[in-house]
Amino acid sequence: VCVCVFSVTLAADPDSRHLDAVLREVYVLYSDYVLKNPFYESDMPIQCERFDERVQRLAADYNGR
Repeated sequence: VCVCVFSVTLAADPDSRHLDAVLREVYVLYSDYVLKNPFYESDMPIQCERFDERVQRLAADYNGR
């Protein structure tokens, strides 16, 4: 049995809109780029350039709204 823990720290204005959608998208990216990597172990730090790029793009898109 594998118990995976994933936490995200997000600094945002409490009145920000669509944060639930942003967090959901971050989790989708995490599952696509990190969890599907056969070499990733749950206690390892995330070291995936594509994941980093996509999260940064997501943040830039959100900040541009």
